[in-house]
Amino acid sequence: MSGQLQAAKVSVGICAHNEEANIEQVLYEVLEQLKTVGGYEILVVASGCTDRTVEIVKDVAKRETGISLIVEKERNGKANALNLLFQNLHGEVYVQVDADVIPGLGAIHTLLERLKDPKVGAASALPTLTNRRSASAKINETLWSLHNLTQLVLNREGRTEHLSGQLFAIRRSLCYAIPKNVVNDDALLALRCSGRGYGIVFEPQAIVFVNPTDTFRDLLIQRRRIVYGHLMLRRLTGRRPRIFETCTAKEKILILSLWVRRRNKELPGLIVLASLELIAHLLARNDLHNCGDRHRPWAMATTTKRIVTPY
Repeated sequence: MSGQLQAAKVSVGICAHNEEANIEQVLYEVLEQLKTVGGYEILVVASGCTDRTVEIVKDVAKRETGISLIVEKERNGKANALNLLFQNLHGEVYVQVDADVIPGLGAIHTLLERLKDPKVGAASALPTLTNRRSASAKINETLWSLHNLTQLVLNREGRTEHLSGQLFAIRRSLCYAIPKNVVNDDALLALRCSGRGYGIVFEPQAIVFVNPTDTFRDLLIQRRRIVYGHLMLRRLTGRRPRIFETCTAKEKILILSLWVRRRNKELPGLIVLASLELIAHLLARNDLHNCGDRHRPWAMATTTKRIVTPY
């Protein structure tokens, strides 16, 4: 694909469940950033929505070209929604955008540029939190700062094996059916990418704005689901994505020393975060023991559904 990407068609996928607060802004931001792309399509899967999400997407689709909507009457999980998307893609590159985030200026174009390198299979954006006021949001920021630093260190060494699911671009050849019980679809796609011999890029010049959780309950819901998803991937594939907890001891020491040097005032938050992570791991392991491979709808972290206010 080297040298051909600007003429290639790009498919953008958005999976939505009750996203009336942000879906219109997300669609228009994506449309604005796709103006420099030769051809594109935007596919929205609205799953079990009980708010105005479907109505809003239909209204935007009437005014703008290139937007398609798939409606699921029930919420059957993100893997099911993605499988519907993958069955209907026509582009050579797939860009995934969460329905409750806002891509930063030029973020999609920057990710697409990285895929001009034939050795790169996927590139993801740097999550940046907004509305950081509550105690939970500050702990969430500590979590993301450690996550981002981990990926930057691994990226520098060419050892990235993880995608930030809020916004990433990936080659279409890697986008095929996902098992229904997979929770962390971004992690699975990253493992597919590295398994095919492609490199993965964590691109700090591509920013995506994300709402933090506003309660400790929602933060625990998020972490429990993500940890369960990683444990499930290890059961299914024998592998786990390269994140802080799966780094080597040497890498962890390096990352923590860099983090403390830059954010030493947040050490109390790191201790609170470590305690929450321990609880999340215990709950996730219990979920895996009791539920096994069966798919089940997860509780929603509702405080992330607020309007995202970027910049």
